[in-house]
Amino acid sequence: MTPREHFKVICSWFEYVGWKKYEKGQVEHSGKLWKKATLKMLSEEIIDMLVYFHVLKEHHETALDHLALALADWDDDCNLDSIMPHVRKAYNILEFGNEEGAAEEEK
Repeated sequence: MTPREHFKVICSWFEYVGWKKYEKGQVEHSGKLWKKATLKMLSEEIIDMLVYFHVLKEHHETALDHLALALADWDDDCNLDSIMPHVRKAYNILEFGNEEGAAEEEK
């Protein structure tokens, strides 16, 4: 893939997700967002993004810790039973945001 092709993939992705998010915002805010956007609203979104970033960074680090433990527990007999709990927890953190593996609304 060339850099140009990669950029086109990103643009296509953003066009799709950006439009879906925009439509949702139009409904949630009763339309005409271009007449309603304020610096206060932007500040709130930026704060949310920073919180999400911090939490996801912590999740990423914890998942990496679990994978490192799995690799450290890997024995010469390639016993999957010794590493699977760590691998499962790492997967659950990345997929669901918690070690247990249940989505928050399911708990």
